[in-house]
Parts: sequence; structure tokens; C-alpha cells
Amino acid sequence: MAIDPKFLGGPVPGSSLTGTPGNTPWENPPQFAAVEDVIDFYTERLTDEDVAESIVKALEGNLTVDMIAEQIVTSAGMNGVHTYDAGILVTPVVRELIMYVGDLYAVNYVDSYESSAKRKKVPSTLAKQIAKELSQEIKQPSMSDMGDRMSSRVGGLMSRPTMMTEE
Repeated sequence: MAIDPKFLGGPVPGSSLTGTPGNTPWENPPQFAAVEDVIDFYTERLTDEDVAESIVKALEGNLTVDMIAEQIVTSAGMNGVHTYDAGILVTPVVRELIMYVGDLYAVNYVDSYESSAKRKKVPSTLAKQIAKELSQEIKQPSMSDMGDRMSSRVGGLMSRPTMMTEE
């Protein structure tokens, strides 16, 4: 059995500790430290025309506002724009900005999975009303109709139906 050369060409355990510190964005201080500065960053960025058009396309593609906001905030945090804590604090603001863009472009957007699940449910009062109307429209068979059906059968369960003749 031959050993794949790609298997042996991977990084050696601990090699990440030998690299130069500060090469990755999360090893450096964030670009914005104050929550107010992070909010200003997102406000300028998300109201930009090109970014707003991308948001509209995502909303039209049935992505929820929650999904888009989480993706934007997570991506910016990984790129060193702000800390994880600041991202959690500004996520509601980012959601509101995305909904603002959706309203501005008159897009029917889905706020979250929970709200879309609620929209698909029929209220119980409406369901009861529909069931009542349908039950009134369907004619229930009378006992005389059932007697006629029963008398038309002769034989067992698996026998062929034959009409009874009056003797």
C-alpha cells in the first residue's frame, strides 16, 4: 500500500506557532473598538448603492434578514473590522439596516425562519370556520341510503356485488 505524497506534505503540528505573529487579521487589534464606530461603519457600508443592490438580490433569493446580518457581521469580525463582542452588540442594528434597504427597494423579505413558519400556519379560528363550512356542504348519507347499499350485496366480503331481485 503506497502512501499518498499529499498526506505527508501537510503542515507539521505546531507550525502555526512558528509563524510571524500578526499575520492574520484576528491576531491584530480591530479596526474599530467602540460600538458607535462599528455602527457608523455598517451604516455607511450597507447604505452604499452597490452593497444595497447585493442585499436586495440576497433578499429576493429568499435569504432571511437574520442570515444576511449574521454573515455580514461574522465576515467583518474575521477580517479584523471589529471584535466578536462588538459584532454581537451591533447585529440588531445591522438587521434593521438590511430591513431598511429592503423597504427602500420595495422587496418582500423574510425576517427570520420563525416568522416564515408563522406565516405558513393557518390561524386556528380560520381553520375551524373552514371545517364548519365544509362539513355543512358535504351531505351526510342517511340511514335509508345505507340500507339500500347493504341490501344490494349478497355473499361475503370478497364476493362480487350482485343486485338482489324481488321474489
